[in-house]
Amino acid sequence: MIHKLNNYVSRNGIYNDASASGSLKVKTFNWILFWTFWASILWSSLLFGLGQTYAAYIPLIATLSIPISFYTLAKKQNFHLALNIYITSLLILPPLVQLFHGGIINSGAVIVWTILAPITAMIFKKMKIAKLIFCLFILSLLIGSLAELLIDVPFKIMSSNQIITQFILNIIGLLTIIYFPILHFTNEMLNQRKIIKSQNDKIVSSIEYAKYIQTASLLSHDELSACLNNDFFLYYKPKDIVSGDFYWVNHKNGRLIIICADCTGHGVPGAFMTMMGINHLNNIVNEKGITDPSMILLFLHYAVRDSLKYSPEKINDGMDISVCSIDLSEMKMEYSGARNKLYYFDKTLKIFPGTKISIGDDQENVLFEKHTIKMNGGDHFYMFSDGYIDQFGGPKNKRFGSKQLASLIKEMNGMDIKQQGRIISTKMKEWKRGIDQIDDITIMGFKV
Repeated sequence: MIHKLNNYVSRNGIYNDASASGSLKVKTFNWILFWTFWASILWSSLLFGLGQTYAAYIPLIATLSIPISFYTLAKKQNFHLALNIYITSLLILPPLVQLFHGGIINSGAVIVWTILAPITAMIFKKMKIAKLIFCLFILSLLIGSLAELLIDVPFKIMSSNQIITQFILNIIGLLTIIYFPILHFTNEMLNQRKIIKSQNDKIVSSIEYAKYIQTASLLSHDELSACLNNDFFLYYKPKDIVSGDFYWVNHKNGRLIIICADCTGHGVPGAFMTMMGINHLNNIVNEKGITDPSMILLFLHYAVRDSLKYSPEKINDGMDISVCSIDLSEMKMEYSGARNKLYYFDKTLKIFPGTKISIGDDQENVLFEKHTIKMNGGDHFYMFSDGYIDQFGGPKNKRFGSKQLASLIKEMNGMDIKQQGRIISTKMKEWKRGIDQIDDITIMGFKV
């Protein structure tokens, strides 16, 4: 019986496609109505028992207004109308009970029930409306007090014990109506948090597994060391569990291909893009044997467009990427970039810009510029996504910026490449101290 009653009260007025927050509001309001209904019955019975016939009829009106609110919720599913009926009855009926019961003292301060109006408004209505209802609450108190002085209503004078009893019942009833709905609301919130936590744990577990898959698709430190003769550093720091940045290194047809890419977005969407990019690069370089960096970008551009079924109406997704193709026998590098730069340091710092086209964007006839670099032994090269330079921090909470990165690379001139990687990592930790990371970060430095 109690279980059925609980289900009926909790589910009244909740439609199937209601949001969790909307359902919680309606449930809480239902319980406020439920307890107010029984408090009104109790008060009406008490007043009839005390011989206060005029005053006793007023709580009966309240018991009628509450079923109307219930009906409005159940049949009309109009939460705000039901709420307005309830708040209006609270502002009007308690002052009337007090007036016909002989004033604030004789009624045991029954007007305190009016406080439920602004409390209910604060819970369910916007702050501006809640403030207005609070003003109406004060006005109701003033009108109720003035009416006692201006209107002569016959009433039965209560004894001190009866007045004290009524006062205690008023306080107990009021606290009951406040306490039990809040208790129900708190329990519902805790249950929802448990459900959300359970769902969140499942999502995180799935993303953790996605991280495992993404990590497996990237070269390990040992594999990078084998390709780059251990003359490299990699600062790879995803913003979330999985990353929208990726790197790709391989030998093909006597050339060393090194790639650093920054895909649209971060987290799970970015990670999907990295998997697609890696898959296409495996096909373009490893299977088709293409090693010219501008052609790698061109083939990748159209492959990404085909994979995403590009159309002008769709949001552009893609990647900014830099590609180095190194002929170690001739000590020559060819570089092409799509909105990504290459920093090159021999005796001075040189910056090679990328073509201002993102891979997968809306341009059909594209041509990626190719730079040819004659290398000297001991030259350092740096490829990176924009996460490092875009990170906010420092004493003025500004972007790190490309100028500061260029200055840092100049300062590291002559240092061992591994030590440079440690400095890059330490500098970023110091820079963003106390500030959240805003994007995935990847910097790869290597020595040829």
